[in-house]
Amino acid sequence: MRHGWKLFSFFFILILTQCGRPQNFDDGTVKDSTNNLAPSSHIVQSHEEFKKQAIATLDRVAVAFNKSGKDDAPDLLIRSEYSACKSLSVIAAALDKTSSFQNEIKEETNRLIIEDSTRVGKAGKITNGMLGLYGYYSILYRMRFIDNEEMMQNLSAMNTKVVQKIKPDIAAIEAVSIMAQTIYLFTTAIMKNIDTEGLYVDAFTQIEKQYKEGDETAQTDEDRFLNGVYRTFEVSQLWALFLAPESRNEISDLNKDLYKRNANVTDIGMQMAVAMEYLYRINDLIARKTLEVAR
Repeated sequence: MRHGWKLFSFFFILILTQCGRPQNFDDGTVKDSTNNLAPSSHIVQSHEEFKKQAIATLDRVAVAFNKSGKDDAPDLLIRSEYSACKSLSVIAAALDKTSSFQNEIKEETNRLIIEDSTRVGKAGKITNGMLGLYGYYSILYRMRFIDNEEMMQNLSAMNTKVVQKIKPDIAAIEAVSIMAQTIYLFTTAIMKNIDTEGLYVDAFTQIEKQYKEGDETAQTDEDRFLNGVYRTFEVSQLWALFLAPESRNEISDLNKDLYKRNANVTDIGMQMAVAMEYLYRINDLIARKTLEVAR
């Protein structure tokens, strides 16, 4: 691997972080006064039905993903993006306690499906998949910071940079690359805000150092894409660890598997595809653990 976007080992994350979940997971969405009331049996049943359907969705996606066999790089990248979108939609829905973002989640899901049916060629589908990821991460960001004017202004500035790259006369890889980098910034902001007790300060410092080095040494948009996806994968490990400290071994196995998969991969396209596959896999874990603690 090139130095600029090498992976930051999860074993160092374990060393830099403390054990145990420090607090109840607070999704940061708009608060509703009714949240303090004891839930009615109807609400409990409704949640249980939602959880059942969400797990069924995650299971279907996982089975389909694992049965697909060996794809070429573009196909694996597309499949990984769309699968990650499913996981993120579940995470967003599970955290949307007051249904304040229900319409936005549905709109992004519908947009992804409609655009997929009209996109011609793999490049178009790759771009659409990244747009879906960007859309869901953006929703999660807004859920967390909707009442924070400064953070919402930051979101607006980041959106402007992304929109400037989504044009017919600009190569798709440029748009995909900047979305990957922005997704990393979204995830980092969310996790830093969640980490109110500063458990992961050292880990954030190391990951941010890796991101900066990757950004400075990147020679191509593919390099920048990998830098963004790898760093998002690493921050997402902290997210999963925060939700479920007992999943340390599972998270570590994902990290080791990614190292093994990339050990003999020299094709940059396949490296991008494998990186996205493991972003899907960590998001699947986050989605399942979120369903256990949310609502």
